[in-house]
Amino acid sequence: MKALEEDRGLHRGLDAGGVLFAVCAGYQLCGHSFTVGDNDEVFAGLGLLDVETRRGDQRAVGEILTQWTKPDGSMSLITGFENHGGFTKLGSDATPLAKVAVGVGNGSDGFDGALQGQVVAAYPHGPILPRNPELADYLLERALGVQLDRLPRPDVNAEHDQLRAERIRIVRTTKNRAEQTR
Repeated sequence: MKALEEDRGLHRGLDAGGVLFAVCAGYQLCGHSFTVGDNDEVFAGLGLLDVETRRGDQRAVGEILTQWTKPDGSMSLITGFENHGGFTKLGSDATPLAKVAVGVGNGSDGFDGALQGQVVAAYPHGPILPRNPELADYLLERALGVQLDRLPRPDVNAEHDQLRAERIRIVRTTKNRAEQTR
């Protein structure tokens, strides 16, 4: 952390109009503070996001499915795998990235991730970008400042869409089974 703070490369990049996508621990490091270890030692973060992260009682481990309202107002599902012990509270300058449908996300607020300025953050690994091409396109569009067209490969798009729909169905089915056994 000290080297990142002293170097200020991330800050300079954002000041120059760059976009930062932070996943899991990277998300936590971008906030004002986070805890580490069994003693919950508090460390200062980079302050790129108005969030604070504290260790929760249990780790969040498993598939996560969230509903993301894209900038154009349309909805898209984000799927991934979360494995984190931190629970993140957003301050007034940060907004949630997506609403949790299955999984834990930030913790008790029912959301996952954060948006603030040029920083986009989320808990799901996945790999998150190959699993979620609309999110990948959004990040590329923000970074490049241009609107991207969908790849003109109907065979690849159809196969990806089918695999994505299958993964989402499995996550939802698993959630329903877990709720029935409680």
